[in-house]
Amino acid sequence: MSAETRRLLRRVTRGFSRRVVLGLIGGVTAAFGMTLACTTENITGVVIGTVTVSPATRTVLVGETADFNATVTDQNGATLSGAEVDWSVTSEDGDVASIDGDGRVTALAEGVAQVVARFQGREGAATLTVMPLLQPPDPPTDLAQLKSDGDAPIPSGGTTDERTVVFRAGVSDPNPEDRLRLEVEVQPVGTPFSDTPTGSSVEVRNGGVATVAITLDDGTDYRWRARAIDQTGRSGPWVAFGDEEADFRVETPVTRLAFATQPSGTSAGATISPAVRVAARKASGDTDAAFSGEITLRLAPGTGTSGATLSGTRTVAAVAGVATFDDLAIDVTGEGYRLEASSAGLPEVQSAAFDVAPAGAGRLAFVVQPTEVRAGEAIAPAVEVAVRDEFGNPVPDATDVVTLAIAEGTGIAGAALSGTVSVAAVDGVARFDDLAIDSAGPGYALTARATD
Repeated sequence: MSAETRRLLRRVTRGFSRRVVLGLIGGVTAAFGMTLACTTENITGVVIGTVTVSPATRTVLVGETADFNATVTDQNGATLSGAEVDWSVTSEDGDVASIDGDGRVTALAEGVAQVVARFQGREGAATLTVMPLLQPPDPPTDLAQLKSDGDAPIPSGGTTDERTVVFRAGVSDPNPEDRLRLEVEVQPVGTPFSDTPTGSSVEVRNGGVATVAITLDDGTDYRWRARAIDQTGRSGPWVAFGDEEADFRVETPVTRLAFATQPSGTSAGATISPAVRVAARKASGDTDAAFSGEITLRLAPGTGTSGATLSGTRTVAAVAGVATFDDLAIDVTGEGYRLEASSAGLPEVQSAAFDVAPAGAGRLAFVVQPTEVRAGEAIAPAVEVAVRDEFGNPVPDATDVVTLAIAEGTGIAGAALSGTVSVAAVDGVARFDDLAIDSAGPGYALTARATD
């Protein structure tokens, strides 16, 4: 209000009481939209309208401060500047906050409070919500490494014979209502940690125990660490399980044999090539490079040709988990042969089927012998000579020409063998159906020779 306005008001209101003057001023200011600024000295006797606290609501964290302001108006809505209010904080949640004489609040604990300003019997209030200080989870405790059953411990620096390992730890958080997960990072020895979890548990209550099951590579040394993470994504510090070079090793046992190189078709008496190889395998299917036990091969019962023999070195010590058989042979032709591998403590296993063909023509054999007959008559039944390999196996695709003659020194000197004495083999057999000898006598024998 200007000095000229004040002089005018004094002239107009000369002789009126203070209450009337203030009432007139209030009416004027209300009518003309003016604000009357009064000091505490001239508030006495004014009818107070409202006390308003701003902001009306405020949310802070434990430990934070916040400023509130109070506005006092008279019955006509005029703001009374300089009104000194009394500040207080009330709450059903206990000592949620404190407040100083200037309206500055300090949040003390989680809860809801009313920030109250009082002046000459009037009061106003605002709502203060104090949230707990959001803190990260605590370091996990009681870290443990267990076998897949979640019960049997794996000693620090020890070995497990299973690929699945269970990691366990207690998780907690300063915020009581938080729910937590356990995150685990597992790395092979020599590989640095990457701050990327390998696995995570389901959520558990604050102060609970969480577990993570992870399937790992076989034949590997590992290190691991763990941390807790709350439902908002805040994570606590990583905690290493131990200070050993390796916390544990995964080394599963050999459970079976497998033909790494199957036997291939061959001919009688010939070395099976490439060499047959049998591996000692783990449940994962990996070859156990540490296995050096003996592995034995034999002809699988009921396969191939009865009476056949498997020759060569049939028992071999594995090297790096694999036994190599490089001199195996079978002497009898046949189809559907299988080899059977065995080793102490492991189940037997059979190879794929393979065939053994005859070797090349190596000898002749009378399959139908000549019988006693009269001189000059055809020998019956017809004489038959088969082409065989060196092991006596028939050679069905042989077409050699077989020639017969009276064996020297047998029968009657000067006797003659007549008929077709040279016949080409058909399906490996030469058939002579018109042979005759012209001179009677005992002890005749025939000889056979073959030409291509």
